[in-house]
Amino acid sequence: MITTKTACATLALLLAAATGGCATGMGGYEEPGSDLSLYDTWDSDRNGMLDENEFDLGASEWPGDSDLGDFAAWDTDRSGSLSEEEFYGGAYNVWDVDNDGMLSEAEFDVGADASSLGGADIGGFADWDVDDNGVLDDEEFYEGGVGM
Repeated sequence: MITTKTACATLALLLAAATGGCATGMGGYEEPGSDLSLYDTWDSDRNGMLDENEFDLGASEWPGDSDLGDFAAWDTDRSGSLSEEEFYGGAYNVWDVDNDGMLSEAEFDVGADASSLGGADIGGFADWDVDDNGVLDDEEFYEGGVGM
């Protein structure tokens, strides 16, 4: 079953992979073809970190019930802001439905299928599984999400 949390985190990751049409967290959208990742567009003050207000504003711009979860759960170092690694780590944790610390191909497929962005191609599971071991660790997920 795809939860709202999974669908929203999926959308966030897919939007980071697709370079155009990303929510800015400032009430607008980046132009298609922008070089900015989703993380960068949410960082409205461009200081390289997302504070809770930027996170909440970015999350509130998603259509429908867009609960990405509690900011504090994503802020693993308790600094009061999210690094890019924490941001994608939070998305990884949402996709990891069985909470085993690894994404199976089935979890990846469910996450990827939860949203469509006009056919944005993020590649398949095999494209992200660089060590070809049949699961994605958080580093492969981060590199796949940011590198697309």
